[in-house]
Amino acid sequence: MDYVRTVLKIPVPEIVAYSSRAHSTPVGTEFILMRPSSGTELRKLWDSMSEVGANAVINHVLHAESQFAKYHFSQIGSIYYVEDVEPALRELPLYRDGSCSQEGADRFRIGPSTEWALWRGARAELEVSRGPWPDVKSYIEGVVRIHQAWLSNHAQHPRIQVPPRCPEDLDPKTHKQLLDKLISSQIHVPLDLCANVLWHKDLHARNIMVNNTSPPSIELIDWQSVSVGPMFQQATFAIFVQYHGDPRIDLYNNAQLPDNFGSLPWHERIYLRHQRQLALRHLYYCSKMENRSLSAQTWAHDTHLRSAIDESSRTWDLGTRPFRKHMSNIATAMGNDALMDRFIDDDDTQAYQDRVALLYKELGVEGDGWVSTEHYDDIHVLNQEHMRNWDEMVAGGPYPITDGAPSWFVT
Repeated sequence: MDYVRTVLKIPVPEIVAYSSRAHSTPVGTEFILMRPSSGTELRKLWDSMSEVGANAVINHVLHAESQFAKYHFSQIGSIYYVEDVEPALRELPLYRDGSCSQEGADRFRIGPSTEWALWRGARAELEVSRGPWPDVKSYIEGVVRIHQAWLSNHAQHPRIQVPPRCPEDLDPKTHKQLLDKLISSQIHVPLDLCANVLWHKDLHARNIMVNNTSPPSIELIDWQSVSVGPMFQQATFAIFVQYHGDPRIDLYNNAQLPDNFGSLPWHERIYLRHQRQLALRHLYYCSKMENRSLSAQTWAHDTHLRSAIDESSRTWDLGTRPFRKHMSNIATAMGNDALMDRFIDDDDTQAYQDRVALLYKELGVEGDGWVSTEHYDDIHVLNQEHMRNWDEMVAGGPYPITDGAPSWFVT
């Protein structure tokens, strides 16, 4: 955060005190103390914000992303103060070009990755290397080895199978062999997409604080798992501005209102005008996006390499099917039939997962399952109602939100 604030000039909370050595503190753990933000969460303002204000927020985020793309680091990992890394790492340059004159080169170094997926649940207990890694190949292998170590030491049969599994899918050996395919894929990544950059990949509306100025200024929070990685793995379409609303608003047609708009009831017209307003913000962000970011996201989407790396930690709780699909897409991109997988077609499993996705959308708990405090009681009641009405035979599997089911944060 100090690097982001002092070198990238991106507004973040000010750090008052910190310690990276648990044994040296009276509380017995690492800590960071920050000044509280004086702003308001964007999620509380976004729907009612004027277009001038919304565009100002988007422009601030776009500027931050431009700064992320500008600085290229020597390794893949996380940013530390020089004194907080091992002596051997202090001898390595911060930046890819070895420059000692660029701002921050004397104060910061790349150390082991703090990426959350590498520490999630029992992974934090593993004695494994978490980098830093010199290149994409070693990064992919390092990530896979961490998840294979978790499978060897901590994988247990789930009490509730979400989604339902075949016996082979409940064998850690199957998962480890499948992950080995990612290491051996050797897909060619364009050199410019291998540049190691810092990126905040979780810019949803809870992580953007908006100050009461005209035009509004912002502060970005929640940096604990932000890391340095290859551009194709880092560049992210900011979550807060993504439009996934009413399908009648067509993003590919400049978010035009439906042809029958004039004949709709007045309250429906008000609703659709607001939906179009949100969709136009999505398009505004797209029109101003950093070219390197857009290229990286397009390539990652087309090859599925980013998705395969991200979901290499999720095969045990999601089942192997999503990962197999990613590997088959990588095989198609490479023209390598040896990586193609014959197990990916399972209509029953897909139908179940579609029903689960619809349930999460209706509850408003897509992503990590977070629910705001003010809406928790209502969502809890709605969840109980859905649980009572869930038919396992019709749905193709058990109700997914129950004790014993996989947890986004724990497994």
